Amino acid sequence: MSEKVYMYLATLVGFLAFAIFVGYFPDFRKGQLEEHRAEAQKQPRFVEILFEYIMIPIALALTAVLLIWTGKIMVTGSWPVFLQLSGIATGYTVGGLWLHVLVTYNESGLAKFYRRFYPVAALVILAFEAWALLNQLSKSGLKMTEYSFILIWVIALVSAILLLIIKDRAHNMIAVLVCAVAVFSVLPVVGYQALPVTSQISRLERLLVSQGMLEGDKLHPAAAVPELAVRESITDAVGYLASAKDTKLPPWFDRRLGESSVFKSKLGFEQAWPKPEESPITGPGGNMETSLMLPQGAININGYDWAVNLQDYYGKGTPSVTVDGVKGTYRISWTGSTPSVIPALKIELDDRVILEQDMRAYIEQILAVYPSGSAQPIRATFEDMSLQLETPEAAVLLVFTNIDIYADPSRDTLNYGLNLNMLYLKEKP
Repeated sequence: MSEKVYMYLATLVGFLAFAIFVGYFPDFRKGQLEEHRAEAQKQPRFVEILFEYIMIPIALALTAVLLIWTGKIMVTGSWPVFLQLSGIATGYTVGGLWLHVLVTYNESGLAKFYRRFYPVAALVILAFEAWALLNQLSKSGLKMTEYSFILIWVIALVSAILLLIIKDRAHNMIAVLVCAVAVFSVLPVVGYQALPVTSQISRLERLLVSQGMLEGDKLHPAAAVPELAVRESITDAVGYLASAKDTKLPPWFDRRLGESSVFKSKLGFEQAWPKPEESPITGPGGNMETSLMLPQGAININGYDWAVNLQDYYGKGTPSVTVDGVKGTYRISWTGSTPSVIPALKIELDDRVILEQDMRAYIEQILAVYPSGSAQPIRATFEDMSLQLETPEAAVLLVFTNIDIYADPSRDTLNYGLNLNMLYLKEKP
């Protein structure tokens, strides 16, 4: 059976068990008001106090801060990173509506004020968010983040208007609206997966046609290197489409176009990732990240004697593996389980260290080719995702599945995540 069958059965069993535990099974007939149910639906006194004296003042203070912040941004023109803005908007919308519903029957003066004040304040903040959304769409087109933000914005806007007009009677309509938006987001053509991809395809086609690189279904390398802004936009759109799964792409779009080597050969210039946006929290550059993944395909390991797996996900301490060779026993150790520590490789032959090297030079090489701030994970080349090391006794080939380098300028820290797929060892004669 499908796992969904078990999920439905588990839900029914849980509901029945809860009903038996509390000794009460509700009457679902319309028009029947039971004293037991009416009493259970009342909010306990401590909940009323919690909402009236804690939650509502916090929500009002947060609203005041957001309104001041909005005014400051409009005056100074210093826009925040859109991802942060969308997160703040989501939290404020969901939290504000949730609190509005829970204090519907609270008759305190503060609760009445909040019920009148929240929809008006929400409309002001939503107008500011709409302006930020339009700026983001003009800059990078519709993606998953913008799509989700639009859905939440629509729910918040309609909810605020309904709360102003019909007050608490709007709650059922808001619930229906949320369900309708959820269904809309999974429809085939306009869903969260299909519509952003369609938008990015149109954006990329416009850019390529403007540079004379796309004619019909044929993609041509650029006759001259486009200006930086165009190269950044093309790289951004290609990266998004190359990482999109289960989507239909144009026949001229190669699924491996996100790889740097394929990108250069087909488009005629190197990838150029946009610089990170300036964040009001972390300062210029914000949190920067380089994320690479190993492309699908085969890699030549001819001549190597052993394939050594050094990943130890469940063990403790430094993972190490021993290999019995002709010259003796090799002990191979890989360190780097802590993100702030640069990974290192150590190989011993009969208790004699023959190779001990960290990945600092390799990381610098990666960052030189793939600078921080890439918006999407990049399918790098096999050459970039592998490292060859040699000693008089042995040759080693390291192949990485993922490489993530995360920099936080505000804390002056650099975190490393080098996921070693396999180590290949060749014993020299």
